Amino acid sequence: MEHAKTCQRPISLERRLAATYLIAGLVTAGLAGCAAGPDFQRPTAPDVARYTATPVA
Repeated sequence: MEHAKTCQRPISLERRLAATYLIAGLVTAGLAGCAAGPDFQRPTAPDVARYTATPVA
């Protein structure tokens, strides 16, 4: 099993930081979405006979 460890390339610091920032951003966006959206109530639809004021040709 020594061979498996020696063949792996180390992850660069830039890639590790990018992955950390990506995960942190996704977690933040997910938590913000949960805080902003659970009390949403759908508005009632307007009571109209047609979409335009005058009939379309």
